[in-house]
Amino acid sequence: MNRLFVLLIVLILISPFSIAEEISEADSGSYVLLGRDNVPVDMFYRLSKSGDKWVMDGKKAGDS
Repeated sequence: MNRLFVLLIVLILISPFSIAEEISEADSGSYVLLGRDNVPVDMFYRLSKSGDKWVMDGKKAGDS
């Protein structure tokens, strides 16, 4: 049982989902939130860099 537990922990730690990378210039842009069944909802986000900080602005569709 202990071997199974250790194997499970190792698999979780090396999974691609546990590896996070830093935000890069290629990540800047506009994004749409997806809801149930991957259907776009009426929320939009923009990721941009201001100086040395990343900024994320969000708004509902149709808002100015």
